[in-house]
Amino acid sequence: LAVWTLADALTNGATVYVQATATGGNANEGTITLSTELAYNNSNNRNAIARLILEAADDIVINNNIVRDGAGGGNLSLELKANFGANKSGDGSVKMISGTRIETRGGSFTATGVNFDSFSRDGVDDENNGNQNFATVDTSSNAGGGEIIIDVSGYADVGSLIFKDLNGGTQSQVAKISIKAGGDISLNKEIDFAGVGSTASNKAGFKIESNGNIAINQSILDSSEDGLGLMNFTLIGHKNNDGTKGNITIASGKTIETRGGYFYAGVSAPANASEDTNSDGLKDSDIATSELNNFTSTGATIDTT
Repeated sequence: LAVWTLADALTNGATVYVQATATGGNANEGTITLSTELAYNNSNNRNAIARLILEAADDIVINNNIVRDGAGGGNLSLELKANFGANKSGDGSVKMISGTRIETRGGSFTATGVNFDSFSRDGVDDENNGNQNFATVDTSSNAGGGEIIIDVSGYADVGSLIFKDLNGGTQSQVAKISIKAGGDISLNKEIDFAGVGSTASNKAGFKIESNGNIAINQSILDSSEDGLGLMNFTLIGHKNNDGTKGNITIASGKTIETRGGYFYAGVSAPANASEDTNSDGLKDSDIATSELNNFTSTGATIDTT
């Protein structure tokens, strides 16, 4: 991608589409690769949210950073749509190279495709090559964290997610995070929701839904200690493709904090479930598990205080 062209187009808060289609004549066609850092700045129209939408018939490979240009104003909503369109490859995935960083400054982040991989090296799975420098998606801003949605048909290996309120917990924007996969989901870096909070009618929500297994390998917490980071957690492990019920594991020594929100884990959502209200019958500070094949949290801490 010619990043200077994209940066210029985003300056005034525009919506920019980049599409890569395929005809079947080239093994590499239909792939979008970001090789140079994209520094956006829509300070010419600070009230507008710039949107960048990448649509690829095959993979989307992020091998450099997407960040705001210095102290410039504005934010960015980013949509990464792999395996997209009539001639999609069938295995197109979103691949973030180890160590890369995406910052939206309050804008939303959406990724769809077959798999979501945040520890790739040159587009290749790097998990077993000794490199655990996972990629980062950071939607933090002075108004709170932007929405994060990952929705894939295969597996989701998630690195660092940061969606903090950088202005001391004003709660003007309430974070909602959704990770959904047809296969296994693993969270591999500490996740921080400092200050994103909630109001009486709008609960911050973190929902993970898998047709495979869910592994939470690092802590999920509010680092601010300001009491404004209430978060409701819903973990759903549907039956696997072989008919067995899902397994949910929280690694030993790790902590999930809800700051007064509830924690629910089961094979389906509770009745009338909603990640942003209490209309599902669960009360703040509840811990509930239901019908899972295995729910393992030995040595881990679930703190709903």
